[in-house]
Amino acid sequence: MKMTRIELDWNLLAELHEILDQEQQRMELTLGQLDTLRSAVIRRDETGLQDLLNQIQIRQNDFSGLDQRRHYLRRRLAEWIGCPESQLNLTRLIRGLPVEQGDPLRQRQQQLHKQIRQLQMEHHLTGLLLADCARLNRTLLRAMLGGVGDSYNAQGRSNWQVQDRLVSVQI
Repeated sequence: MKMTRIELDWNLLAELHEILDQEQQRMELTLGQLDTLRSAVIRRDETGLQDLLNQIQIRQNDFSGLDQRRHYLRRRLAEWIGCPESQLNLTRLIRGLPVEQGDPLRQRQQQLHKQIRQLQMEHHLTGLLLADCARLNRTLLRAMLGGVGDSYNAQGRSNWQVQDRLVSVQI
């Protein structure tokens, strides 16, 4: 299928750049939050973890608003270039634009891909740290409680063995 080049309305293009700016800020904020999370876990800073959780909850409304704006803009862009919304992505949009509109978007796309790769790596490393902390906690619990077992499983249910008593109730 041959795609004809369509010049994008400058208002739509400006709105797209604004949303891409906000998405970049969102990723930078998330990278900072992952760094803060790792640091607080390593230092065992419960206050810092609580502050981070509060920040995340406050920002959640901003992010859902950004998601709605992006979804609405995507629908408008899909209508503008004449393709189904489900098939519209930045690469396809850039291919359909003239060079003077597509090149700046291509550069932004490359920056976003770089940030996404960094975010994926940081997310993975944070997951590894938390998994290691959970493993160490389980090991410490087993050592302190004499092999009683895990206090809670991943679903949050207790699986204590009733027959294994920690304290004798006999007088």
